[in-house]
Amino acid sequence: MNKLFLIGNGFDRAHNKETSYEQFILWYLNKYCSNANVSGINVNNPLMSVGIRYGYGMKFETVNDFLEETRQKRVNYNPKNEFVNRIIRNAALFKWVDIESEYFVELVSLYKELEKIGSSKESVNEKIMELNESFSFLKEKLIEYLGGIEEKGKN
Repeated sequence: MNKLFLIGNGFDRAHNKETSYEQFILWYLNKYCSNANVSGINVNNPLMSVGIRYGYGMKFETVNDFLEETRQKRVNYNPKNEFVNRIIRNAALFKWVDIESEYFVELVSLYKELEKIGSSKESVNEKIMELNESFSFLKEKLIEYLGGIEEKGKN
């Protein structure tokens, strides 16, 4: 007799894997702020520019900690677009974020901007390209993050 096991959403979390988008965003923020701290300069990538003002080591326990450091001006954070800003804000406020949905919301917003009379098609097209670049970069970083979780589980 053959058995088929369907493993769905939540299986990884039920086995104590840190695979939520919130945990991924926290890993990403810690990684890039650490790089900025070590280099002493702003780190730029398709999602944001980030720099540590006072050059001291920091590791964020929550995404909210990161936002608090930006409010205190110890971290200089400039998101590349509203999509990036929303996923970080939602991860902090709600401890949950739907990255695909936020991407779609931003894409629809840009489409509506394109429909407005007098809006520059070139400007909107640049924003769409920037959004797609951010989304692709985020997917690459998610694959990197999940690969690291898999490796930790093997040890």
